[in-house]
Amino acid sequence: MTNLPNHFADDHADLFDRARLLLAAQSVPAFRQISIEALHGRVTLRGVLQSYYHRQLAVALVRRIAGVTHVIDELAVSAPRSDAFIAASA
Repeated sequence: MTNLPNHFADDHADLFDRARLLLAAQSVPAFRQISIEALHGRVTLRGVLQSYYHRQLAVALVRRIAGVTHVIDELAVSAPRSDAFIAASA
């Protein structure tokens, strides 16, 4: 196993922390549940959000972080079902 120089590890941790803090500071509670990975300027986002707008917003916010070179969007959208839909499915 090859050990990364400390400055590389620090860069990854810093990007991870900045993305996590930025998403957590938003008014969308589901952003706090997004899984984040950072490596060599690439940030991967995984999780489930309730709208395409929130998906686009999460990606756009992370893309603006200094040091991020690429955002890999693995977020899914799961629209909430209405009571009428649930009743009709029963």
